Amino acid sequence: WTPILFLNMDAETQVRLNEVRKELYFGALRGLLIGMSFSGCSFFLASKYSVIQFKSPIHRKNMFIATILVGGSIGSFCYALANGKNSSQYIGDIYKQNANPSSSYLRQLNQNESELLSDDSYERRKKILQQKQQNTKINEHDFPKP
Repeated sequence: WTPILFLNMDAETQVRLNEVRKELYFGALRGLLIGMSFSGCSFFLASKYSVIQFKSPIHRKNMFIATILVGGSIGSFCYALANGKNSSQYIGDIYKQNANPSSSYLRQLNQNESELLSDDSYERRKKILQQKQQNTKINEHDFPKP
C-alpha cells in the first residue's frame, strides 16, 4: 500500500520527506521526555519547599500526575514545532512542485518562478559543459545569482 502523496514522487524525494517526518516525531518524543522530567522535578521541589501543603496524599498524587502530563505535552509541542520549522527548509521545494494555487495571480507567480529557475539552471549547465569541453577555467562571475 502506497499513500497517494507518494505516487508522483521519485525515491529521493520520498526519502527526504520521510527523514523530516522522522525528525519531527523524534523531536516530539524528546520534548515529551524533557517536559515530563522538568515538570516532575519542579513539582517535587515546589512541594518540598513551599509553605502551602496539600490537603491529602491523593490530592498531591493527582497534582503530580497533572503536572507531568501538562509539562510533557508542552515540551512535546515546543520540540516538535522547533524541529518542524528547522526541517521545513529541506522539503519546501516538494510542496512548491505540487502546489495548486486557487487564484490566477498565484498560479502565474509560480509559473514565472519555475520558468526562471529552470532557465537559470539550464544556462548554468550549458556554460559549464561548454567550458569543460574547451578545458577552460570556470569563473563564478559568468553565472547569474540564483
